[in-house]
Amino acid sequence: MASKQIRRFSDLRDLVLILSCLQVLSCSLGAFQGVESMEIATSGRKSSAENLAYDTDRLNILNRNTMLSFGEFSLQSSYSIPKEILNDNSWFPECSVCDELLPPPKSDSANAGNQNDQWPSQPKLRTAPGGEECCKMNGTEADCRYCNLTTIPSSLPPEITRLLLGHNAITDKSLSRGAFQRYGQLTLLSLSFNLITSLADGIFEGMPSLRCLCLQFNNIKMDDTLNSSLAFQPLAGSLVYLRLNGFNKNTTNINLMYPSYALSFLSKLKYLFIDGIPFAKFENPQRLLNNLTHLGMLGFRSGYCNLTGLQSNAFEFDTLTHLDISDCNLQGSYVNRSAFENLQSLQSLTISNNFHLGIQTVGEMMYGLRNNSNLKILSMQRINPRFSPCIVVYKSTLRYFQNTGLERINAMDNKIETIERGALKLLPKTLKYINLENNKIIFGDYIMDLGELKGLTHLKLDNMWENYGFPYVYPTNVLSNCAGDNILRSGTVSSSGDEDPYIKSIPVPPNLSELSMYGNELMYSLNNMSFSKNNNLKIVNLSLNIFHYLDGPIKGLEKVQTLEMKLCLIKKISCKFFLYFHGLQNLVLAQNDLAVTLDKDHDGCIFENLTRLTSLDLALNDIYRLNSKSFKSLTNLQYLNISQNRLQRINFSISHMANLKTLDLQKNQIQSLSHQTRIEIDKISEGRQPPLVNLSYNPISCDCENLEFLEWLSDKVLADFDFRGAPYYCGMELQANGYQAVLVLLRRRCIQQQVLFAVVISATMIAVLAIAAVLAYRFRWTLRYWYHAARLKFQPVGSPEQFEFDVFVSYSDEDDFVEERRRRNKRWFTETREGEIMQVRYQKNATLVLFCPNSNFGKKALNDTDGKREYGDTDTNSLDPGGSDAQQNGHLERSEMGDGDHASGSPQDLPVAVEIAGREEDGDLQRTHGARKRTRNPEKWHRNIEKRKRQRGEEYVSSSGKKIPKRVMEAVDCTKCYAKYSTTGTPLERKQGKHVKLATAPSEIDFVKRHILLYPVVDSHYCREKTKRQYLESMLNISIMYDQYKEFCSEKGLQPVKMHKYRQIFNEEFNLGFTKPKSDRCDACEESKMNVQKGKVLSEGERESIEHHKFLARDAYEERERDRKSDAAVLCFDLENVLTLPRANVSNFFYKRKLSVYNLTVHCSIDKTVFCAVWNEVEGGRGGNAIASALLKVLDQFVQMHPTVPEIILWSDSCVPQNRNSLMAYALLSFIKKHPHVTKITQKYSEAGHSMIQEVDSAHSSIERHLRNVEVYSPISLIRQLLAVRRSPKFRIIQMRLSDFLSFDEARKMNFSKVPFTAVKQLVYEQEKTNFVSFGRSHSVAELSSVLIIKDSRTPRGKGCTPLKVKVEEVKPLQTLKPLLKTFQLAKEKIADLRAMFVYMPKVLIPRLQDEFNFRVMMHGLCFPAGAHITDSIHMAVTTSRKTLVVITKNMLRSHWCNYELMMARRETIRRGQQVLVFLFLEDLTYSEMTSNIAAYIRESTYITYPPEPRYRSAFWRKLADDLRADVPFK
Repeated sequence: MASKQIRRFSDLRDLVLILSCLQVLSCSLGAFQGVESMEIATSGRKSSAENLAYDTDRLNILNRNTMLSFGEFSLQSSYSIPKEILNDNSWFPECSVCDELLPPPKSDSANAGNQNDQWPSQPKLRTAPGGEECCKMNGTEADCRYCNLTTIPSSLPPEITRLLLGHNAITDKSLSRGAFQRYGQLTLLSLSFNLITSLADGIFEGMPSLRCLCLQFNNIKMDDTLNSSLAFQPLAGSLVYLRLNGFNKNTTNINLMYPSYALSFLSKLKYLFIDGIPFAKFENPQRLLNNLTHLGMLGFRSGYCNLTGLQSNAFEFDTLTHLDISDCNLQGSYVNRSAFENLQSLQSLTISNNFHLGIQTVGEMMYGLRNNSNLKILSMQRINPRFSPCIVVYKSTLRYFQNTGLERINAMDNKIETIERGALKLLPKTLKYINLENNKIIFGDYIMDLGELKGLTHLKLDNMWENYGFPYVYPTNVLSNCAGDNILRSGTVSSSGDEDPYIKSIPVPPNLSELSMYGNELMYSLNNMSFSKNNNLKIVNLSLNIFHYLDGPIKGLEKVQTLEMKLCLIKKISCKFFLYFHGLQNLVLAQNDLAVTLDKDHDGCIFENLTRLTSLDLALNDIYRLNSKSFKSLTNLQYLNISQNRLQRINFSISHMANLKTLDLQKNQIQSLSHQTRIEIDKISEGRQPPLVNLSYNPISCDCENLEFLEWLSDKVLADFDFRGAPYYCGMELQANGYQAVLVLLRRRCIQQQVLFAVVISATMIAVLAIAAVLAYRFRWTLRYWYHAARLKFQPVGSPEQFEFDVFVSYSDEDDFVEERRRRNKRWFTETREGEIMQVRYQKNATLVLFCPNSNFGKKALNDTDGKREYGDTDTNSLDPGGSDAQQNGHLERSEMGDGDHASGSPQDLPVAVEIAGREEDGDLQRTHGARKRTRNPEKWHRNIEKRKRQRGEEYVSSSGKKIPKRVMEAVDCTKCYAKYSTTGTPLERKQGKHVKLATAPSEIDFVKRHILLYPVVDSHYCREKTKRQYLESMLNISIMYDQYKEFCSEKGLQPVKMHKYRQIFNEEFNLGFTKPKSDRCDACEESKMNVQKGKVLSEGERESIEHHKFLARDAYEERERDRKSDAAVLCFDLENVLTLPRANVSNFFYKRKLSVYNLTVHCSIDKTVFCAVWNEVEGGRGGNAIASALLKVLDQFVQMHPTVPEIILWSDSCVPQNRNSLMAYALLSFIKKHPHVTKITQKYSEAGHSMIQEVDSAHSSIERHLRNVEVYSPISLIRQLLAVRRSPKFRIIQMRLSDFLSFDEARKMNFSKVPFTAVKQLVYEQEKTNFVSFGRSHSVAELSSVLIIKDSRTPRGKGCTPLKVKVEEVKPLQTLKPLLKTFQLAKEKIADLRAMFVYMPKVLIPRLQDEFNFRVMMHGLCFPAGAHITDSIHMAVTTSRKTLVVITKNMLRSHWCNYELMMARRETIRRGQQVLVFLFLEDLTYSEMTSNIAAYIRESTYITYPPEPRYRSAFWRKLADDLRADVPFK
């Protein structure tokens, strides 16, 4: 079937570049005619755009990696090249230190002006200390590179033999005659990359031993001046290696010439590197260079070579054996066929990377070497135009190769597609190695000529990257095929049928031993096919292709010993595929999909013909079962790898594998080996070393049933095993040292089964009885329920008038929406300021300010409470459950009697309570922890629901209310489709847009995020209220983090993402920085910096003060770092900024004085716990006494959590009134005396302006961020919010009581005056010396000063009195601390402001029902009788109430008593025949979140939902009242 063949370019970039080149070079393009390949010939220099494209392509080639990757596994060619045919790239290793290259070119097209801009001849000098002291000595070698030298160093030892002066600024002025006479023993001199413009005569005099001279990349011009120079004359008898490349930066200069005369003195010269000059002839005057064997004219990074063309006899060196003219911009039309006529001694010719040369021109160039039997190696990589559509190797191309002595041809990356029939016969018989890697060769009839290559031993066809299928027949006309007249059919390879031209046999060179075709993406099934007989092919690598089905048989490969087919996606292997592989010894089928085909191989026919096989690799094939006869014929097998599959048991037989050495079963699902398998392994181990059975990474079962296997495994397999390399497991538990400890435990556990059986029976009976008792206890409330339910049957149903209560409210204690819990967590403090405020009481959710009824404000409150209350309209800005009534009129009511308070007296004497209530978190009104708007749920918006219906094509209602019907697919006319179809109706594959940029997997992005989150962050200390940015350690940067990320991926066995992707995720997903914000700066340091910038001259005292300040800051920083790395208990504490309450988005609040609340935050380094000691300004201030009391309270909890900690280190700032004073010292001495197990407490202070307590700052930042989005009305509500700041670990909140504030007045009686608190940096308190305080003025002080703090009362007073000597044992001990019991009064103005804000406080459910709707409410908090059983009280409440209102929240669902109340109310409903239950939902709950009973009730009943929007709440309250009054029959 003939049709036009579709060809593709390698990628979209090449397509764009070729279009641009066609526009720029349209006048220079050669015509493409029939058999000729397209050549692009340009004269002179290349354009800047072409230079950039050329350099970019060369750089991509330079960085090409030969490793092929597939998923997370890698495949590397096992193809080996004999050493005798390898090309030696290092011509003269003695001078290899001079082989320096230019840096890679810049790839930024915006900076690409011309080649001169991209390739600087003089790279920038590195920053290094200048002068001769920069030189480094290594024996007799002096390395002075990158030292900014301008002259020859004169202080080096004269006996040095190697002098490296490259990459400096040496000029002609320092290179006079005899400049190097001091170093007469030099054998190597490098002056590369300097500023030398000319060479003076006699410059190298006095250097008789110099063998290597490197002058590349200087500013010397190869013109007549250099040619007439006598600089090299003194080196005539010694110089062997010379580099003169990198001179001709502008190679188009017409005055350039080769320095033939200057070099003619160097009779010993063998190795010469020099720039190529366009159309110039390199002469050998008088044939004086008769020892020159290696000539290099390399371009790209090695020099500036722009030969463009070659004249006839371009090189007059008959002794030349190696010639390298790579990257020299050779143009095919300017190369004379006789250019190499004089080079009959040439052994190696390299003409690679001349993109405009063309393979046909290479054939003509070989004319001069047509009879050269010395030529062994020809390298011509990348010599064709980059965008040639069809490259053909013709017979005319190879007609001059036949009589050469070539042994190796490298022709990679030449876009070769086919070869003319008969062309391969013209290759020399000596040819051993052909490398055609990365071409686009398709199959043709030239394959029939492969048998003529008698000497070929290695053929490499790797990485073609073209998906050409194997043809049925040979294309007979290669020229027409290349032009696109024939298409190669893909499918199966078969030789069935006897008539020509079907393929019967694939010819193979008779001496070919290795064939590598990995990574070619060949896609077809291997059916019946054969290779030529009597071939010596031994190694075949077909990995990384696509062979789904291996049907076979394959003939002619009887001598193949190694066959690799990894990553070929093989699904099926027939029993006849390996029928003729008689000599196969190594078979690699890893990383395929052979699970099904091996499972169905019941008779073991797949491998039955491989009797000589010694190694079989079936790893990573997802094998879940192998049959007993799978390997029945593999009697010589030594290595069997079935690792990383899904095997759970070993069913195949190995008793016939007498030579088995390794059985690799690691990373499967094997729990045990059967008894039969163990017998077979023991059998083949008799009389020889037992085979290595690798069962690592398997979930081995460690129980009594598997005890025998574990003993066998420990004794026979793991006796001498190194567990560090491949760990073993018990189930999922790692066994680092084998199973010895497990065996000891199992033997004890499994002894005397009969006794254990009896014990088990007895234990079972006891357990049954215990379970019965537990069940009875567990369901005791259910039993009580059935008891009360039975009682209800015999009780008569009362009339509505007989009910004592209108409604019984069933709710959770955690839901403050329901009631004002004044009886819980009471704490009273007396206030006597002008008789106004009488008491302050704190509850769990509110602060109650009680006013004396005799005061004016109290009387007004009583009048407001007794009078009839009128409710106004709803305030839409309110979020309180009680609507706007509490906001407009205030919530003032009588206080209940509390636990003995005001037990007697008239009602007029009772105090009036005004509640500052905290916002609740459980109800639907507070879903976002204090946000003033409810949680957005766009999924349930009507417009979004209709939008999704429209996108799915379903019926929907438009925004205008029009009903849009469902969309229906219409019939498609295939004749008008853009896609093309064949005559059979099959769509043809389109080649456009095949290059798809692969996106990074979400799992990889999540792994990068998890890695970044591993780093600890700190918040800004001063500007955290302005920004959410956090900061990493200053020593980190993205490069260091990426390196650690790669190591982290290596440990996890994962492939890391690229660095640019890591940087993108870091910058876009996180708000992190590496340096501290500008606000976190020390005032003293900033003032000093500003003085320096202004040029102010500081005095000696000021400079010493600044230096001392910086020293103390560094000292504190180093000490803090040592403490962080130590294992000691380090506690950092600091007082947070004052928190004012209430906090709400009420405009009136911003102008009122509020209640101040203080929070002392302490961070513990042991378990990262954060303690918060909270108190308000009524209980205590923020002076030293309060701070010391709060710190002692935290320390008491800390020692309870960690009772074995012997030493505590405290860090804080340097505030003297709060942290550095005698009160704090006395408090810590009292604490250490109280806790004898604490032997030492060290209190350390940071330098002012340099905080060392970032952990506390981070906690304060978290608190402030959380409080931005919530409303807080009371200190108790604040405590709730502090508990919600972090999910894990939660803050430990300490609510300071009045008795917790201690009096430290005894400190004034102590002798603390000798301690310089304003200057100390650390204080030490020891258990053995509780009467002493040790201090140090800096953290680096080794010895501390001690002060006795106890004053002696016997010390005589008055002038002239001699003080008495007192023994330490006689000193009076510290006194026990007593509570301060002192409250602080609030100012009148603040009291007035607090009263003014009471009107905005929220109201709750039960007061609303009682006050507004006059319901008689029954609730467990107040109405349950004391001393009665709870179930009896619930029964009484349900039966005496007309309705039961169930407030459903998440807390209610978790409450056992609430569920019990629901069950009783349900039973009461059945008994009365009237619906008793009324459901009120405060939260959006799904049925999955409810219990089965509640879900069943809800499904069959209607319910009321509390509206989140304030404008609907008035209707809600009316609806609730109507439902509670209505009588609904129950059927």
